[in-house]
Amino acid sequence: MLKTLLRTKSAWIEIFLVFGLSFFASSADAYNSFFAFPNWNYIITLGAGQIRSTDTGNTAYFPASQPGARFYSYTPKQTLQRALLIDGFIGIQGMILPNWFLQLGLDYAQPGTSFKAEGYVSQGIAGGATQTSTYKYSVLGRQLLFEGKFLATIGDVLHPYLLAGLGGSFNKAYNYRTNVNTPFTRVYLNRTQTSFSYTVGAGIDLDVTNRMRIGIGYRFADLGAFKLGQASVNHANVSGTLSQSHLYTNALLGQVTVVL
Repeated sequence: MLKTLLRTKSAWIEIFLVFGLSFFASSADAYNSFFAFPNWNYIITLGAGQIRSTDTGNTAYFPASQPGARFYSYTPKQTLQRALLIDGFIGIQGMILPNWFLQLGLDYAQPGTSFKAEGYVSQGIAGGATQTSTYKYSVLGRQLLFEGKFLATIGDVLHPYLLAGLGGSFNKAYNYRTNVNTPFTRVYLNRTQTSFSYTVGAGIDLDVTNRMRIGIGYRFADLGAFKLGQASVNHANVSGTLSQSHLYTNALLGQVTVVL
């Protein structure tokens, strides 16, 4: 049994070696092409479309710090929100295999308007009367990512693609407000922070000329964490603030790419 297994393993190793050597032999030209600098071109891509999310805001509860003090409970609406998305990419493009292109570079994306985190806040004293009001604040995320885009070629002019990007998002939470204004209402300062961010997507490009493409694509992104600044009640700082660890978005973009 052991000898049979060893012979089987040896056979598989021989098969993988044969296929591996065949692959490297057949792809030698592609390997040389990949590392030959003259085969890379600079490219610029500009895009615009719609970004949407149902993920803004997060539940939060701040208990009374002492007997007789107030508690605060936040419940977000998390309604569907849409905004214009502006996107720009600058990088390089090269043919890594016959009919396969790779694009590498920096991508910057920013909504034209901020999303609104809104909902209801209940405040009161345990065992006593509770007051419920609405609250709202704005969130704006700006992504800067190192992005790779892998394009195939179909019929010489069509290029279906997959893309992925990793980097950071500069996230601002600001302009907190409620529809009541009492001495016991919590208020929050603005805050901007940097958070880990990523995106993945797919789409298709069409050659218009040898130097220009138009395309359409879908992107899913995690903008990372958002957090308001210091909280206070009646001008006295208190602990806790409104935050969320992830803001997920979906976007549909039209794009124009120029090969320089």
